[in-house]
Amino acid sequence: MREDPTSERTYSKAIQVIENTLNLKLRKIHLLNISNQELGKILKINLIFLEAFKGFYSLKTDTIYIVDGNEEDLQTLIHETLHSNSIFHHNNSPIWIFEGLTKAITEFILNKQQIPTHIDYYLQKEKNFWLDKIQTHQNLIFAAYFSDNLTNAIDILKIILKTKKNILEISFIAL
Repeated sequence: MREDPTSERTYSKAIQVIENTLNLKLRKIHLLNISNQELGKILKINLIFLEAFKGFYSLKTDTIYIVDGNEEDLQTLIHETLHSNSIFHHNNSPIWIFEGLTKAITEFILNKQQIPTHIDYYLQKEKNFWLDKIQTHQNLIFAAYFSDNLTNAIDILKIILKTKKNILEISFIAL
């Protein structure tokens, strides 16, 4: 793992794009480049499945890792930067929230800035669900996503989803 000036420039641009689009200030965290082999060891994933990964945010180390060859991938860095600044993550939220919502906000930002996106079919229904909700509840969704308090964030999403159920226990299919 190493620092890379190209990745740092793209990361700085990603932060600027997010801040300008959403009108908020983000915290900047550590960024490292990583090989597929190093990634496999960290995530304990077979090398066959690693091709799908371009980068990831580690809550444990509070670091964004960018897979070699993706140093200039603005979309990935926006996505991982959003993860690093969100109250929702894999330890406290189902995938349709922490990943689906992050994908939707990433696409929302890229579209607002007229930056082309690469097609990703993983969790596409979940992403589209959240994109639809952003159209009518943009400020509330962003308030929940960037909240400092998980309970408050969940309460906001319950209002948006019009449910009294614990949304952390609801399956996406049940919506």
